[in-house]
Amino acid sequence: MRKPADIYDEWLVLKCQSGDNKAFSLLIEKWNSKVLSQAYYQMKDYDGAKDVVQEVWTSVIKSIHKLNEPKKFRSWLYRIVYLKSVDWVREKKKDRDGLSNSWEIENSLLGEQEGEEEEKIQLIQRSLKEMKESERMIIRLFYLEGQNMRAISEIMGIPTGTVKSKLFYAREHLKKLIKSKSYEQE
Repeated sequence: MRKPADIYDEWLVLKCQSGDNKAFSLLIEKWNSKVLSQAYYQMKDYDGAKDVVQEVWTSVIKSIHKLNEPKKFRSWLYRIVYLKSVDWVREKKKDRDGLSNSWEIENSLLGEQEGEEEEKIQLIQRSLKEMKESERMIIRLFYLEGQNMRAISEIMGIPTGTVKSKLFYAREHLKKLIKSKSYEQE
């Protein structure tokens, strides 16, 4: 059963495709913070993320009429964010050597934790920093964004089977890193 929010998004997309500017404003209002969050996670540069968000919405305006299946709006939008963010990072790498692409899980997403829970979060964050960007991306999309395998496949432009495989290996890699780091602490 589809969620009412997804149905509402589909309706807004259809209205946008028919030229309704108010529907487009509502779509931006609903999704802008999520788009900014996604861009920031990939880029780790707030100002750059805001610039990318503008580019994303410009692309959406120009190409929303090409979206044949409005029910795929979320994954289509995240795919645009992903590609624009990757382009921005590549451009910045050309400008500056040593740009850090490391991702961290924000404490605000995990909630304020104290004591032992805080140590676990820090352990996970340190372990994630050592993983490849593609592994972090799949873990983030699956666990923090709640995306399903098919949506991740569309966002990253890889087959669903590859997503399953990459997620499995990313989890195994993360487990090994956490285990080795927890032994280091003892």
